[in-house]
Amino acid sequence: MMTEETLEQKIARLSSIQPSDSDYAESQFKLGAIYQNKKKPDIAIKYFENILYDDNPQTYTKAQFRLGLIWQYEEVGGKKIDLNIASEHYRNVHNKDNSILYVAAQFNLGIICYAQQDFNDAKSHFSNVSHIKYDFSLYVVAQFHLGIICYAQQDFNDAKSHFNNVSYIKDGFSFYAEAQIKLYFLANEITEGKEIASSKDIQPLINSITKIYNACKEIRDELFIDVYKNNHYEQTIAHYTNPNVLFSLLKQASLFRLNLVDFMNDPSENKVLLNWLNINPSQTNPDIKNFVASFSFNHNSLNQFRLYGLEDNQPGSGVSLTFNKEFFCDELDKSIDLQAITKSPQKLIKSDIVSEQQSKCDQTIFPLPLYRCIYFDPDTNYLALAKRSKQSFYLEYKSEKPDEIDKKWQDYLKSLKEKQKIKNIRGQLGKIQTEIEKLTKLIDKNGWQVTLKDINQLIALATMPIASLVKHAAFEDENECRIFYVTDIGDDKVKMGEQFDLCRYIYLEYDNIATHVDKIYLGPKCQPQHKLWLDNHNKKNKLNIRRIVQSIMPLQ
Repeated sequence: MMTEETLEQKIARLSSIQPSDSDYAESQFKLGAIYQNKKKPDIAIKYFENILYDDNPQTYTKAQFRLGLIWQYEEVGGKKIDLNIASEHYRNVHNKDNSILYVAAQFNLGIICYAQQDFNDAKSHFSNVSHIKYDFSLYVVAQFHLGIICYAQQDFNDAKSHFNNVSYIKDGFSFYAEAQIKLYFLANEITEGKEIASSKDIQPLINSITKIYNACKEIRDELFIDVYKNNHYEQTIAHYTNPNVLFSLLKQASLFRLNLVDFMNDPSENKVLLNWLNINPSQTNPDIKNFVASFSFNHNSLNQFRLYGLEDNQPGSGVSLTFNKEFFCDELDKSIDLQAITKSPQKLIKSDIVSEQQSKCDQTIFPLPLYRCIYFDPDTNYLALAKRSKQSFYLEYKSEKPDEIDKKWQDYLKSLKEKQKIKNIRGQLGKIQTEIEKLTKLIDKNGWQVTLKDINQLIALATMPIASLVKHAAFEDENECRIFYVTDIGDDKVKMGEQFDLCRYIYLEYDNIATHVDKIYLGPKCQPQHKLWLDNHNKKNKLNIRRIVQSIMPLQ
């Protein structure tokens, strides 16, 4: 059995390779990469500079790009970064040797020239970042900077062209918001024959929109439930459904669904926050849709059994499924399809470097992060967080003494940090209100032709990370947590009923639940044959359902 090579052994082996050896260039590059990762740029530079173009053009190109990164972002020998040296290395990266690194090098050269206010050279380099299929984020940011430069140079037609190419990308909401605001001004002011507003005048609008988005992300982060952390008090996440749906999911291997919020029982779905901010939901983009799957912290709740999953409208006849942690993830940005909601041109490009496996991966939304809901009363400003009920602790730990259970309950509340979370959320909601008031006053004061409807569409976009997580306080008893997914109604992943009487069924498919269901609780009025069927199916198919039990909650 071979032992794994240690880092020291690897360095010694690579260092023994001589310049006359065929793999010398690659060994020097690997050594440079090792020391760059070890945060020793001075040593890394020496190895990268040992590689000549004639040794190996491809390896030389990789080394030159790495050298550019070091001089652009790291302190070398106690000295500050040197953008001029970085530029020299980036200019040694040619398209014929490595087209992907060439695009990245041109982008970095554009950033450097822009920082040095050499805008014409910046335009030249950013214009070379045209290979969307290699790195779409670089393309979007390059188009944004091209738009900014053209706008400042009053080349408004080119500015419009570039801004139209700026999509909403991860960590790039501010780019998209600024591009959209300037497009609004270009469209409205040109139509009215007015002088175009300067970037300096518009900047407060952009700042406010960005602050609203950042506040919403802060709230989202407070609501995230990390099922992978050692938080054993919130490991039991339940979904209430109809027995027929459960049988279909298990027997026919149907996929678990996220349903469109437009047709859910609560008419205020997705509207509580916008209504509180005095934003008419009709002013938002009608093509952007939110899909949700609801869960509860309370897996054996009489109230939930009375309301959900009813068979033949019989209260208490549904089932409660609890899932293992692999049913969810901790990637918070997965819940919004940024490319779909901004009609990204990347959707139209077939990349020859994207594998078939990756293409299939793009067609699924599984897995998604889990969030607790906020319960909010707009009239009184009452605010609460979804959490487990105290009764659920007594059910789970019924073999222990009440004092011990109460201690666990208090420990849970302490770990939840509910008071601090609510304080933080209130603070962020206050910031959102303040920024919206600033926006309204700014537009009225300047008499800008850009309308509040335009701005409201951006605000609605900024609030998407939490829109479906804010529920009316009247539903607090449900203690709900959710996964959600925002996309365009025309997204290929959106499924619809093919017959007219099924047209209200608009949904997204998530995953097969067979490998994820941990326990099943049958409602107090669930039929005895349902449990027999589930027991039989579980054993025959060797599923990992650890428990199938009938609830004894009192229901007459």
